[in-house]
Amino acid sequence: MSTLKADTIVASDGTSPVTLTKQSAAKVLSLYDAVAQTVDNSFGQSSLTDSATGVFIHNFTNNFSARGFPAGMTNRRTYYDLHNPDSITTSTVKVSTDQSADTAIDRAENSTVVHGDLA
Repeated sequence: MSTLKADTIVASDGTSPVTLTKQSAAKVLSLYDAVAQTVDNSFGQSSLTDSATGVFIHNFTNNFSARGFPAGMTNRRTYYDLHNPDSITTSTVKVSTDQSADTAIDRAENSTVVHGDLA
């Protein structure tokens, strides 16, 4: 068995990042506290807009190549509405939380992960 140990891996030109093939990594990650209105951690997110109770919009650092990227929210009953053309663009995704009977509420723990091809 072989062991590979490295601190940095670069492309053959010695400076560029390595190109990953046959893999898909998350392009946007966010952990948001809607009660305190703080972003606790994020990646690929330029800002977050709290637009209403239980409704917030993730603004991406880099645009996606198309609107059809998948977004997943790991909080209970958090969703985005693909039937609403305003919910998802190449630069944002609007998400909502609800407790029951489609009533939006602010939750302390909201996490969002977005996958897709960047433009």
